[in-house]
Amino acid sequence: MALLPAPVGNLKIEGVAYRQLATPAPTAKPSVAWSRTSLSPAASASLTFVRSIARR
Repeated sequence: MALLPAPVGNLKIEGVAYRQLATPAPTAKPSVAWSRTSLSPAASASLTFVRSIARR
């Protein structure tokens, strides 16, 4: 199960059932988690980007 934006339903992937949530739809605060001891260069770059937009 996953919560996805409504336009993803346009992909019409075989075997996947799309259901709309009752209104008003729930909201969630985005979060990011990472390992302090092992961070790949790609993960480090992603974290830098997330930090830069979180400050806006």
